[in-house]
Amino acid sequence: MWSIAKAPLNLIIRGINSLIRGANKIHFDVPDWVPGLGGKTFGFNIKEIPLLAKGTVVRGPTPAIIGEAGAEAVMPLENNLEYLDYIADKLATKIGANGGGYYILNIDGRTVQRGMAKRKQELAFAKNGG
Repeated sequence: MWSIAKAPLNLIIRGINSLIRGANKIHFDVPDWVPGLGGKTFGFNIKEIPLLAKGTVVRGPTPAIIGEAGAEAVMPLENNLEYLDYIADKLATKIGANGGGYYILNIDGRTVQRGMAKRKQELAFAKNGG
């Protein structure tokens, strides 16, 4: 049912985004000789609306509809990284259960976790340190 409703809403969002892109192209430079405003550029810089059920990286405060297409992860990508650590630990456990090996988990160009060290700790514990 949601898929049926989502398609026309995304079509409307695409239309609005097209208008936003057009408005963002409008800009003008004020000649230097105009008192107070001379040498400045004016125009629009409107953010586009993300399509429904399509992920995005949010770089500032924004209203959001979350969970409309099922479970979604919402977590900081900077500073408070305990949620990313939690997910990295879960991934490490899943990868380790299937034979393991060396892996690196990168998010947004930053290394969140390296898998071999964690796997070695688990194996050492399983062998009582031996």
